[in-house]
Amino acid sequence: MDKIVDGLRNALVRHWQLKLTTVALLLIVGWINPATLEVTINKLSLATLGALVGYQIDALVFDYARPSQVPEAVVPSAMLRRALIMAAMVVGVTLGV
Repeated sequence: MDKIVDGLRNALVRHWQLKLTTVALLLIVGWINPATLEVTINKLSLATLGALVGYQIDALVFDYARPSQVPEAVVPSAMLRRALIMAAMVVGVTLGV
């Protein structure tokens, strides 16, 4: 149980660091060139939406083969499959395809 709690704590710390870094970078972009801030926020929103939709597509289509539910020998291929689906969605949504 302690390992699970420690793992969650470490994940939350990483997520907060990423969120703070994202906000700091947005502030820097807004400070350097405020005219591009609207476009930057739009593109970040599209990329986030693409990643979320890609994750959901992977979870729905490959319900039986989630990386946490497959044998250990197949975990890398399941993770690669999920990453490719998410990347394809991010690229497709941000390009407006």
